[in-house]
Amino acid sequence: MNEKFGRKITFILLNILSLGASILRFLAIIFYSPEMLFIGRILASFSTSITFQCLILCLQECSPTKLRGAMSFTSEISYSFMSLIGTFLGMDFIFGSDLRILLGFAIIPSTFAILVLIPMPETPKFLYISKGNISAAEKSILFYHGKSIDPKPILQELQIESEQDSDASKSMKEVLKTPHLRKALFLSVLATQNSVAQMSLQISSTMFLKDVNVSSSLAEWTSTIMSLAYFIGTILGFMVIEKIGRRTMFLSFASVNAICLFLYVIFAALQPKIDFLKYGCLITFIIYDLAYG
Repeated sequence: MNEKFGRKITFILLNILSLGASILRFLAIIFYSPEMLFIGRILASFSTSITFQCLILCLQECSPTKLRGAMSFTSEISYSFMSLIGTFLGMDFIFGSDLRILLGFAIIPSTFAILVLIPMPETPKFLYISKGNISAAEKSILFYHGKSIDPKPILQELQIESEQDSDASKSMKEVLKTPHLRKALFLSVLATQNSVAQMSLQISSTMFLKDVNVSSSLAEWTSTIMSLAYFIGTILGFMVIEKIGRRTMFLSFASVNAICLFLYVIFAALQPKIDFLKYGCLITFIIYDLAYG
């Protein structure tokens, strides 16, 4: 969709789908319809998966080269911030006991996203390379980089990339046949395994903590603190990514994540005999989300 319709149109279409999914889930609670809730959840998951990748693509193509790493981090900042808001609103003393308000709240950011995206131009890279519209690409550069910059050097970079892109095959078959591309694909798949545990913790951390004899209220607050730690981690990453480097940061913090998971397993196994180790489980979860961010 990104290559066919462009980043902006894909972004808008998927946010419209997300808005529809939010409305459907809200109505499902009003009319007590599990079928509507099920369909709404599927549509929301589908739209979110594509929209999130589209956001990263837009940030990388719109930002100046020297800020590309930091700007890419803003996608995770936005995700972690909304996760924090969702976790906080889901607590029993706020909206957690009223699913109508909790699920209906998602209508607000979905609507806001559509309204913000409509006046924004397409990315310079898509306009130049995919559409061949140099004048529109120049206007897009001035919009995203500021009117005080000279767009010519950026257009020259896009020209070079366009010439290289025209000679490259975009098929998955070519990726699998080319050694360095195959290695990059393999490494990226391994790297994303770091996110598997985080998704489970984000969804079920309260249940995991209750299983090791943490009280319900403390488990709920810990889940909220985990989301806050995740958000803080993304802010810290945004601040240092251009100074430390991608490889060093990823290896370091992925190692911390693995150590936290290992310690959690040990603490959870020993907790029935040594009850205070339940607090070790709690601490490892918070550190894990901070490092993951």
